Amino acid sequence: MIHSLEVNEIAEIITERVNNHLLKNDLPTIDLNLIHAATFAHDIGHPPFGHSAERSLDNIMKCFGGFESNAQTIRIVTEESHNVTLRTVAALLKHKNVIPLKREEEANLIKGYYQESSIFVNKILQTYNQPVIEEYIIELADDISNAIYDIKDMVGFFSRNQFANILNSNTILSLILEGITSNPNYKNIDNLERIINCLFNEIKDNFLEDFLSGQISRERYALNKIVIEFIDSLEFYINPAKPYYSKIQLPLHSSLKLAILIQITKICFLKNDINLKFEIRIDDYIKRIFNFLFFDNHKNRGSDTNMRLIGMKKCVRGL
Repeated sequence: MIHSLEVNEIAEIITERVNNHLLKNDLPTIDLNLIHAATFAHDIGHPPFGHSAERSLDNIMKCFGGFESNAQTIRIVTEESHNVTLRTVAALLKHKNVIPLKREEEANLIKGYYQESSIFVNKILQTYNQPVIEEYIIELADDISNAIYDIKDMVGFFSRNQFANILNSNTILSLILEGITSNPNYKNIDNLERIINCLFNEIKDNFLEDFLSGQISRERYALNKIVIEFIDSLEFYINPAKPYYSKIQLPLHSSLKLAILIQITKICFLKNDINLKFEIRIDDYIKRIFNFLFFDNHKNRGSDTNMRLIGMKKCVRGL
């Protein structure tokens, strides 16, 4: 819930900037109520324990198509009782392909939407054949929130001194570069290593120095400053004929800075031995809870595909 509040706050600021551009062009503005609905719903399909539990559930359900959190979000919000609008779901629909019911054992996670959501999703795709502007807003707000506030949580987890030591280690820059160059969006950029080196030092000097000061006022200032810096750098591409197909994106400098912050979290925490031990325990918890919610209570009722899918749905909501 706290993450959704952070995403909502950032999305509100982005929406205000987008609406200013739309007003300048005498175009209809974005409904802020739609943004609120989408930001508070965007992670509703995530199970407890976040991406760790998502990976566990995906492994459990691999032979039946797998588990994917955005697909689960779409499944939940499109239930008849919620009476959600097409435009709201369009803002949440990250992946436009259906997830097959069967998947090879060695195949990786397939992102998309579940077949049972197809009727509703097809209505969206018939109405909006391109991503709507709200989708860009929600996704960017989510990325910024994850990058900034994950670091805040990580400092609380480690301690300021321990985190500072990790940041000043000899290997972190090469690990950041390795993580970013593996992304096809950044592979062919000239002088990428030099740019990342400059941006990393800029992040340390202009953000993390204040953030790690131990003073609450400086910490808040640093957080607000970097969020506004990202939003101020946004590039707007207004579509006068169909304003709902307008686009926003970060320029390369800001996009790389965001990528560096995300890599810092991955290197310092997600690949840390402590977190890897948590992953093992979470995987065990998820398997046991799944078996309790479904197999133990339905052992005499067969094990066909539909029963397994029902079990997955119960597991995600009941955890």
